Amino acid sequence: MRSFRLAIALLALGALVFISRPYAHGLTFVVRVAEMHGTARTIADLDTVHVQERDITIPTTGGAMRARAYEPPAPHRAALLTSGLHASGIDEPRLVRLARQLSAGGVTVVTPDIPELSRFEITPAITDAIERAAGWL
Repeated sequence: MRSFRLAIALLALGALVFISRPYAHGLTFVVRVAEMHGTARTIADLDTVHVQERDITIPTTGGAMRARAYEPPAPHRAALLTSGLHASGIDEPRLVRLARQLSAGGVTVVTPDIPELSRFEITPAITDAIERAAGWL
């Protein structure tokens, strides 16, 4: 009877760890993006991987589109991040930090350079460019 209780307790503990893992992973992301320091940050950094950054070119029917890829060693998801209306485009520091933190959590991130956004122009070409970049993923 004692070994049965121990087995049930271990099974319950295993289920708890399995269920809570995505929440813990999300919490470490929030700690890193909020640029917290101290013990919380030290623990959150244990949940990261090395990220390779490289400039890429996405071929489109309208010509080549410059982009940047942030690639972890073993990605489990992919995300497309676009800059807001900002003159720096894909070099905007907050976009770069967010892309790096997402990628350090195991997500391949691509940030396309959409010239209209850098020029503060709102046109239908923006959604076309986003759609072309998303098709590359």
